[in-house]
Amino acid sequence: MKKPATLQIRFPSRLLDALFDKETEFDGSLPDYCPDVTRLVRVDCTPYIDACDIGSDKVHVSGRVVYDVLYETDRRNKLRYCSFTQEFHHSADLPRNELESPVGECTASCNKITCRMLSPRRLVLHARLELHVTVCGEASYRMLSTEPSDGLFFRKKLFRYDSPAETVRGENHFEETLSLLQGEKNVGELIFSNVSLQPPQVTVTPGCVTAKTTAVIKVFYETEDAEGGFCMTAKNVPLTVTVEDPAIEEGKRCTVSLAAAGCGVLPELDQYGENRLLKASFTVTSAATLVGTREVEAADDLFSVDSVDTLDRTELSVPHLAETVDRSFTVDLKLPADEPLFTALYDTTVRAGRVRATQAEGGVELTGTLTVSMLGDGNDGIQHRDCTEEFVQFVPTELPADCAELSAEVSPFEVLPTLHSDGSISARVICNAHLALYTKESVSFLSDVTKQTELDRSDETYSVAYFFPSRTDDLWTVAKKYRVDPDRLRLANPDAFDDLGRLNAGVKTLLIRKAMFA
Repeated sequence: MKKPATLQIRFPSRLLDALFDKETEFDGSLPDYCPDVTRLVRVDCTPYIDACDIGSDKVHVSGRVVYDVLYETDRRNKLRYCSFTQEFHHSADLPRNELESPVGECTASCNKITCRMLSPRRLVLHARLELHVTVCGEASYRMLSTEPSDGLFFRKKLFRYDSPAETVRGENHFEETLSLLQGEKNVGELIFSNVSLQPPQVTVTPGCVTAKTTAVIKVFYETEDAEGGFCMTAKNVPLTVTVEDPAIEEGKRCTVSLAAAGCGVLPELDQYGENRLLKASFTVTSAATLVGTREVEAADDLFSVDSVDTLDRTELSVPHLAETVDRSFTVDLKLPADEPLFTALYDTTVRAGRVRATQAEGGVELTGTLTVSMLGDGNDGIQHRDCTEEFVQFVPTELPADCAELSAEVSPFEVLPTLHSDGSISARVICNAHLALYTKESVSFLSDVTKQTELDRSDETYSVAYFFPSRTDDLWTVAKKYRVDPDRLRLANPDAFDDLGRLNAGVKTLLIRKAMFA
């Protein structure tokens, strides 16, 4: 009696998928080159993730928070801008980590920020971050080898599964020269600038991922004229970002996330000697996540000609990324009249938070919050206001019949505000929803033979014998019943079975003994 060999097979597994709140606080003073603060106008918080490391029982996230502070000096309507950076760390417990090559990913967003002035030069900035941490990898399982062996026969099953995500990172630097429009006033002194990216369109070719996006570059400046006013200009610049790596294959599914950082803007003179040009430089970091498909041939059943075998079986539920869906939708918000009242708006931005996705009939229901941040002229000079509103949005899409789970990201990429005479503000927000739809397949395979009992075949005869099959019989069940080579059984009954081993219609009897001793 020969016991079949075993081998190790690895399947994708998600060890952690969780949200964590992280409190950060910065207590510091203005740089020496900055004048004193008389009034805070706006404080923004942008978190960046630098690393997500996996330990034996914990995941460790490290990153930094960039606080951007817009404030007024002792000269009325004289604005200044400064930035602070603070590192942060967060650790979370992991379930028992037996994954091979685990990979951690983390995204971060700011849900709330508060600021206190302790003196004209000292600030305390407090932010509440939301960290979305996932840890994926490959779990190892024992599986019987299906290598051919004398007197041992396998029923085999081929199944496919998604290979663990592989992330390829890249970095592209851009320099763009922007011209002011005819109605925009000449640049006096720059106050601040930033750049945001719209959701990309992705194409995959061998060795390269190409993502086309639009960079929205905003520059807030004091005008050159004697009135001492302010102006916000926004420019849309089409960009092409590439990620090159030999691991990129055309058949693989790919998602790309982009982030812009380090935006610097300098004024330049145009051909007429006027301050109407802006030279912007910034860096776009990219992460292309690739998902491939693997095939495994597993033993679904076995028998031996000379033993009765006791078998161990492993049952798994294997996730498959069925498809990704991108949909645009609009949300109309009515922001109530409140202090401060705006007479004009310079800048309006939106960020999404607490996004949740649930299956609904005919599509997906998204819930979350939209925080509208507004900068404009008020009765007491430049004012800032944040408003957070909840939203519920149904996104129609055809879900797989066996959709087991889904994830969603919502990215606002345009906002159209309108000021009303009563002080209220309406805003139409255009968002992009990126949905990932997953199915799950139940997989079963033999993992070991725990016991073999020798079969007594001394009473077998060499006479010709026939078997009368039932509707549920097929090539495998008959071969296993009589412990006969399935290929010999097929040769002895050439018209009895189709290519899949099923009984052909009208078959009443099968020749058995000839198959056993041919």
